[in-house]
Amino acid sequence: MFSIINYMKQWFTDAKDVVIRPRRFFNKLSTSQGLKEPIIFALITFILVLVIDAIVSPLRISPDDVISWMHPTSVNPDITSIIILASLITFTFFKAFILLPANSALHFMLLKVAGANGGLEDTIKVFCYFYVISLIHYIAALIFAGIMTAAYKAGIEGTTWDMLNNFSTAIMLIPGIYGFYILFTGLSFVHKISITRVVVSVGMIPIISIFLITEFF
Repeated sequence: MFSIINYMKQWFTDAKDVVIRPRRFFNKLSTSQGLKEPIIFALITFILVLVIDAIVSPLRISPDDVISWMHPTSVNPDITSIIILASLITFTFFKAFILLPANSALHFMLLKVAGANGGLEDTIKVFCYFYVISLIHYIAALIFAGIMTAAYKAGIEGTTWDMLNNFSTAIMLIPGIYGFYILFTGLSFVHKISITRVVVSVGMIPIISIFLITEFF
């Protein structure tokens, strides 16, 4: 129990530094060794997202919604919450053990072309800490969803509703944009290359994706 508390304290300290002082954090990270702490940080982040999603999803997804996706006689309404939770856990493990290393490997290969000096391990470190922005983005989304729900129940509509909706959408872009800044800053420091080179390298990903789609599909 004591170790869990210590891990959570360290997670909060690191999360605060990644979000508020990314340049200083990644400058210090670039001289550190090992993947243990970054991986523990990422796992705690994914678990926190899972816990929030497990609490909120039953409010957003009703058992009737789940049953409607399947044959009505093949699903018992009493187990739909288990189905939802199992789906969330599966997606969390997918992000932790497949998406994170795959993203890291793809970015590492492109960064090496741009002259990156670090290794794959350094790229994984950055992604482990970068994913904290997904938690912030998720919390922000829940807050604005609550605001929009309250506005809907209050009978707000027409131009006022459109303005509120557009404002909420615009605000929601901020965590995503700042997340890219955190990612680019981290990759720049650990690989000792300019942010410009990082941006150009990462910008090749959608181009490669479009090429592969048009070439093979």
